[in-house]
Amino acid sequence: SLQGCCLHKVHENGLSSTGTMATVDGLHASLQTPQSVSSAEYWRRVCSSLHVNDTEFQEQTTHASDVASAEACADVRDRLIEEGYAALPPSSLRWNVSVASLSEGILALEQHGWPASFIMMFDETWVMNRDVASIMAKATGNTPCMDIVGFHVDPRRQASKGFSPHRDRQPEDWTLKGVPSAVSATFKEDGMAKYVTLWCALTDASPDNSCLHFIPKSCDPGYAAGDPDEGDPLKRCFMENAQFQNIRCAPVAAGGCTFHTHRTIHWGNCGRASYTGSPRIALSFGCSTQDFEPPYFSPKSLPFPSVRLRAALAAAQVLNYATLATTDEKGWAALAGSMASCTSSTLRLLHGVFCRNAKAF
Repeated sequence: SLQGCCLHKVHENGLSSTGTMATVDGLHASLQTPQSVSSAEYWRRVCSSLHVNDTEFQEQTTHASDVASAEACADVRDRLIEEGYAALPPSSLRWNVSVASLSEGILALEQHGWPASFIMMFDETWVMNRDVASIMAKATGNTPCMDIVGFHVDPRRQASKGFSPHRDRQPEDWTLKGVPSAVSATFKEDGMAKYVTLWCALTDASPDNSCLHFIPKSCDPGYAAGDPDEGDPLKRCFMENAQFQNIRCAPVAAGGCTFHTHRTIHWGNCGRASYTGSPRIALSFGCSTQDFEPPYFSPKSLPFPSVRLRAALAAAQVLNYATLATTDEKGWAALAGSMASCTSSTLRLLHGVFCRNAKAF
């Protein structure tokens, strides 16, 4: 386990758990300060193959190609309204960034003690965010709210799996923003959800290394009506044995993606312990309407936010999900990586990074 963000071990295949690395060059997360974490030069050293605030690279991506066809986006739209989830294979998408470079970047972050979500320090993530905005504009009409989260699930680690079954938003989440408590208030007149997540597989995602599973809208009594104050929403979906057959498994190859609304019950399965292939690495992007969930910071900072703003967002995301440490320990490990069992000193570091740019949120 990670004690005080101690060092982590790098296996021969480049994947890491807890042990040694990145101390010789002073790059390990445990050795950083809020100042170093907020500097472009530090992240360039962590992963030299990616770009940080690189004007030339950013300009090369200015004239980006169309990511998904109108037909593909229309299909996503129809399925989200009908079933609450959808998927597109890699063949339907033309990302303007290499998904392999992003997955390799997340492995580099892991080797230096950083959670996968810190991939947003690199320009490539913001190219993908712009691509996501293009897809979502056509499929849902929603825009990115900067709710970006990275995941790294390695079935060979007993402490690593996807999140347990959950909905992304419940009334206690949206009423704080002034939205009426009724679930109907979180959908548009045409039936489209005001919050939809695009989950992009950066490596192949299958039942062997964990992929997403969904309960379709029509099989979920609480999807539109809301969940009772007492009782388990998941159990209401499985009152009879035959209802377990309603579960939809959604494996996707690297570069493919799934979509789900804020009300869709979903989870990542436990992978096969004897699996020897690549880990499941993914990035999710939340997209919403302004009246439901405003963007975490001004869209004027897009498409490439400042390095300090990226660092503050990444730190805030990890801190925000830290409550999972007690309710979904293995899901938390997939998000936090080698920081999953860190001490308060690491949380203070992340808080310090956020506070350096807190006024922007």
